[in-house]
Amino acid sequence: MIFTFPSFGIWSNLIGKEALVIFSLGLVIYNLYFYYAYNKFRYKLVLLFSLYIIAIIKPQFFLPIGSAFLIIYFRTYRYVNRILWVMLVFAIAISSAFLLLKDLVNDFAPNFWYFFSGGGSTRPNTWLNDYDFFIQAPIGMIVAFFGPKISEINNITNLITFIESSLIAIYVLYMLKCILLTKSRIKYFVVSVAFSLLFLIFLVHYPFGYFNAGSAIRYRANFLPLIIIVLNILLLIMKNKSNFIKNKLSND
Repeated sequence: MIFTFPSFGIWSNLIGKEALVIFSLGLVIYNLYFYYAYNKFRYKLVLLFSLYIIAIIKPQFFLPIGSAFLIIYFRTYRYVNRILWVMLVFAIAISSAFLLLKDLVNDFAPNFWYFFSGGGSTRPNTWLNDYDFFIQAPIGMIVAFFGPKISEINNITNLITFIESSLIAIYVLYMLKCILLTKSRIKYFVVSVAFSLLFLIFLVHYPFGYFNAGSAIRYRANFLPLIIIVLNILLLIMKNKSNFIKNKLSND
């Protein structure tokens, strides 16, 4: 159903790089769940090839993939506090990285706009003052994910994409609500994976989609299936319905 969304046919290069990235991320998701279920990876050569594809096309995706793997690696059912410690260390590591790289990012940020200028959906450059990249990030990550703003609905393409983005946002919020309200002994683990994955995907997508609505939708096509599939898998795990998935994996 995801591939029937208008943005896949309007702005994405579905027969090019996006197809390779989606395929590679799908194999990574498969192996992350297989590792969660059986503590081992499967189809390792294909997995390595997928990681290579991601490395040369979308290396920024290694940040959310790596965080999800670390949380899965340190998972436990008996001592939930371990997950809390992992998330604390994760938050400290991300904050430390920002502090170490803040000046480098601050110097490069004003020039990032030129990579996305020249199109009809280009927005003004607002990263002109010191640390604007970080100050505008909370709202900017949402704007980059959403694509066209209400003020930018000036043609049928933007209208269709705005409606699509609204439906996707409602669905993601609904899935997060279900995850937060579902009672489970592994709730901390699932919530940690869901929110760290979403936050880091939004973060790495932020500079690629903030200045151009078309770029926002085109680059979003790379990770949108990952978000939808992972949220559904996490909810199934919480509801103790993952045995069906495990049986399917073991029979492949």
